[in-house]
Amino acid sequence: MVSNKEIVLLINSLGRGGAEGVFVTLANRLFEKNWQITLLVLHLEGAVRQNELNPAIHCTVFNKKHARSSLFVLSRWLLVNKPEKILVFSHQLAVLLVMLRFLLRKNIRIISRNVNTLSVKKKNELSFWHKHVVHKLVSLFYRHVDLIIAQSNGMKDDLISNYGICSSNITIINNPVQKQIENYLSNNIVLSKPNGNYILCIGRLEYQKAFHYAIEAFNKISLHYPMLRLKILGTGRQEAMLKQLVSDLNIADKVDFEGHQQDIVHYYFNASLTMLTSLYEGFPNVLIESIALGTPVVSFDCPSGPNEIIQEGVNGFLVRYQDADHLTECLELALNRQWDPGLIIQTADKFSSSKILDEYEKVLA
Repeated sequence: MVSNKEIVLLINSLGRGGAEGVFVTLANRLFEKNWQITLLVLHLEGAVRQNELNPAIHCTVFNKKHARSSLFVLSRWLLVNKPEKILVFSHQLAVLLVMLRFLLRKNIRIISRNVNTLSVKKKNELSFWHKHVVHKLVSLFYRHVDLIIAQSNGMKDDLISNYGICSSNITIINNPVQKQIENYLSNNIVLSKPNGNYILCIGRLEYQKAFHYAIEAFNKISLHYPMLRLKILGTGRQEAMLKQLVSDLNIADKVDFEGHQQDIVHYYFNASLTMLTSLYEGFPNVLIESIALGTPVVSFDCPSGPNEIIQEGVNGFLVRYQDADHLTECLELALNRQWDPGLIIQTADKFSSSKILDEYEKVLA
């Protein structure tokens, strides 16, 4: 008889994204709690998260760059290994699994951790394939997943309203705080913080993250704060464009492009505040990581997640969506406010990895 504490986890890559971070955190914590873990990864290109995985966890790599190219190799794996349940970290792979389950006549329980607010992602999609083909398949087949894990209430509402998914087939589990941050907090009592002299932005330098809003807002307030800097952590296709914007605004001497960083704790801890200007999110890890270390946040009220994380005036400020003037105003308010780091940290308690793991175990058992 197969143990209930066996699970297959499937994801596209082990790159630097938030979903990949949750994937690794969840795999490691489940393994620590004596789950039998099998990891399936499409490819290891840019696999910066690979070193964070417990080396004792078995990982199968298909060497396929896209979900659409993994059809045959994934079907062969399913036929040979006959898994009972799979937790998948991609709506595209979840749809593929639904199709394969039907074609192969296999009784596999498919649980999908939804990554983004899908209708907003579609609206902002630049790729013809993803905008018209992938999202059409999602609208047809995603409702046949056995259970969808939404990261926020906003995401759940989007799945119900725009994809016809039954409320009873969706459960909400927020993202956990990274183990790296929890380890730091377990060894350090944060009673006060240094007077940070920079605003922090973290994320992929891609269209979704809309870092141009952050740069333009910083440009407006930097005149009043001559010692203040903007630090941007991440890499991506918009890096050259963003650097050109910084140059055009004549603030290159105040903006630091730090690239990808493995150790992010001190960046959060020493920042004056963390800013998020995304067009859409699932449940932004950047915000929960920042407040977990006592650093306040200023974020657009984008779909979805920020309005379920930010407690106005307690751990940060919520900005009207894509309102550049309000963003500038909230940055000024945050920089001039006396924050209580201990109180900010308390607002992140519900996102502890142990609490989130308990919720995952309930749905995976």
